[in-house]
Amino acid sequence: MPNDLIVAAAQFENRSGDKAFNLATMEKLAARAAIQGANVIAFHECSVTGYTFARRLSREQLWDLAETIPGGASIDALRMIARRHALTVLAGLFERGDDGELYNTYVCVNSGGACARRPDVPAPASSIPCCGSIGRTMHRCCVPNSTVPRAVRG
Repeated sequence: MPNDLIVAAAQFENRSGDKAFNLATMEKLAARAAIQGANVIAFHECSVTGYTFARRLSREQLWDLAETIPGGASIDALRMIARRHALTVLAGLFERGDDGELYNTYVCVNSGGACARRPDVPAPASSIPCCGSIGRTMHRCCVPNSTVPRAVRG
């Protein structure tokens, strides 16, 4: 049906701190999801950067791994994946906040290049200006300290 929203959930064994490998894996999974008719692909928490190894990093090392959003290289790569496969991509990474803090953030990037973000702290609704109902859903359905939407609602 033309108005159906088909969401692919994807999880993979990422490489800690190896954004290039993780993004290449995400590209392959996005291609597969698009071929199978998905409109959206949702990756796991910190899918871009890895997660469990971070507890052993100093703040400076974690800052070096983190990126600004929407200006970072990983967001650019996610935009390319979204465009190439006509998908909306949901993915997680560490963010360098404008306030100097580090965040475990979930992003929504659509095929038009728009980017919304959901840090692990409550954010005002105005921080999610795009991605249509998916961006609004991220704001409504994500709970603090969790980057996975509980449900996709319109």
